[in-house]
Amino acid sequence: MSEKEAHGKTSNQALQSGVRKLEFSNDTAFQNELRRRVDEYFQATGRPERGNWEMYVKTAVILGGFVASYVLLVFVARTLWQGLLFAIALALCTAAIGFNIQHDGGHRAYSNRRWGNRLAAWALDLIGGSSGRWRWKHTVIHHKYVNITGYDTDIAISPLGRFSPHQTRRWWHRWQHLYLWAFYGLLAIKMQ
Repeated sequence: MSEKEAHGKTSNQALQSGVRKLEFSNDTAFQNELRRRVDEYFQATGRPERGNWEMYVKTAVILGGFVASYVLLVFVARTLWQGLLFAIALALCTAAIGFNIQHDGGHRAYSNRRWGNRLAAWALDLIGGSSGRWRWKHTVIHHKYVNITGYDTDIAISPLGRFSPHQTRRWWHRWQHLYLWAFYGLLAIKMQ
């Protein structure tokens, strides 16, 4: 199989069929320097590395907004405009759960305790996704193969979008900065 054909395969297909095994350099200088600077930042500021009161307030606001939006949509909305307003609020809160609570828990940034991070990561399951699938797809695959076409499943959204110069360019991609937001809202369906 040619390299061009390999680039056309999805990440899962490429990984499963073993199209091309990627070997990474053992040079860890960049990673070591980055870790040193991060550690230095936390020592200089005195901020905790995982979880802080601001994160927990943000969690309470998001979950409170989620519950309030749902209750208002189901029990209070009487007009189309009220329904649309509460539905949009619910959608934004749902996205905030995934992008904030679940993501922080999935990356073990929510708490120093394993159960605290797991509980936060399970927020994705609360909104209909799969925290186990997310962990595999994002933490294992995406973070190992960041933006590498044919391996990183987070950039494999062809033909709707193009996130890499190694992906086929279509005429409509010049407008993806406008339309992808609407399709991104449907990502929850894919996660289910």
